[in-house]
Amino acid sequence: KKYDDEIGKLSDTLNYMAEEILKREKMKDEFISSISHELRTPLTSIKGWAITLNTDDLKDQPLIRDGLEIIEKESDRLTHMVEELLDFSKLSSRKITLNLEKVDIIYIMKHVEKQLSPRANAENIKFDVTYPKSLPSILGDENRLKQVFINLLDNAFKFISDDGKVEFSARQDKGNIIICIKDNGCGISEEDLPYVKEKFYKGKNSKSKTGLGLSICDEIIKLHNGSLEIKSEENKGTEVYVTLPADREEQENEKD
Repeated sequence: KKYDDEIGKLSDTLNYMAEEILKREKMKDEFISSISHELRTPLTSIKGWAITLNTDDLKDQPLIRDGLEIIEKESDRLTHMVEELLDFSKLSSRKITLNLEKVDIIYIMKHVEKQLSPRANAENIKFDVTYPKSLPSILGDENRLKQVFINLLDNAFKFISDDGKVEFSARQDKGNIIICIKDNGCGISEEDLPYVKEKFYKGKNSKSKTGLGLSICDEIIKLHNGSLEIKSEENKGTEVYVTLPADREEQENEKD
């Protein structure tokens, strides 16, 4: 009887593993189909405007401006998608390297605030950035951390309506620096929340082109020996907590 129970458990485990593999294969197939479509759309737009500008009267300045503006925006979309795919490839093959140095989180937050404030103003979003007078440094890659915060804030901006609010804050908690990005947008469903950091996953409210953004952010933070936690409630908003270890050497010097 005990033998039968063990066989039954093994069978259940193998069936579960097979289902998970099939599920991931399906997600991968959907990803390939989706990314092919997403790459084709801006290329079609760029080609269409290139043909228009090449054949139409070049004295029509408003038409030229419209065409060049669309070409620029669609090129930016393509660049962003290709960069995500390259990052995903590097992370998957463990070939990504961090340029580690002492980093001031407040300096990074000020830079990100300066970069995203014009967008917040244009979209009528209240963008609150708060931090203490000083925080310990962390050992990190400044550009990769900027990438993570901009990606997370971009998500927050996408999922709130006019007159929405996004908060970007930092604080120290014992030996860690905790950065929080909070919005009062549409939130993430209870069904989707456990999977949003998985590669290729797109929830019902997703506006991601690749389904890789949060997965890449999570991997970059893990490479910093940190963690990325998401709390959300549908129709109420989302809170993302990035926890990074403060520089030990600096903290020990402060104690002395």
